[in-house]
Amino acid sequence: MNPGFYVQRGNVPERPIDEPKNDLHMDRLSSQRFLANSHKRMTPLLAYALYVLFREANEATPKVNRMEVNTARTRLFKGGALVQATHRHLWFRVASHWPGATLLTRAVKAVNLYGTAKRLLSRENRGTGALLRLGGSLALPVFGQTPRVIPRLLRRL
Repeated sequence: MNPGFYVQRGNVPERPIDEPKNDLHMDRLSSQRFLANSHKRMTPLLAYALYVLFREANEATPKVNRMEVNTARTRLFKGGALVQATHRHLWFRVASHWPGATLLTRAVKAVNLYGTAKRLLSRENRGTGALLRLGGSLALPVFGQTPRVIPRLLRRL
């Protein structure tokens, strides 16, 4: 048997199925109606797709990138916070002694940078060479790249 071909059990073939099923309870289809069950199936699927984008944005932060959905929920998203809404921003004020505050701050900064880079790339890159501008004076050449290349570019910063 080819050792490079065989994938250890539990890593690649089962993890993408295991996370939505166990962590997001995607297998709970308790209704007898099709539309209710399809909604119950699609909601966790959308949540998992958003979490995959969150992981992709935090590719440079390995501690966040390797977290499973349930771990990230308990360590990052389940913290007590005071929410203040203004007409432009939503402020989440967390306690300074909360252990996940620094990790959440790094994750939010990575998501903001990733979103800005994707917006700039989608505006300027229309199949031809483009210049990805980040933070005023910094410019990176991007030539027909897919959005997956953005985290690799951001790692060079």
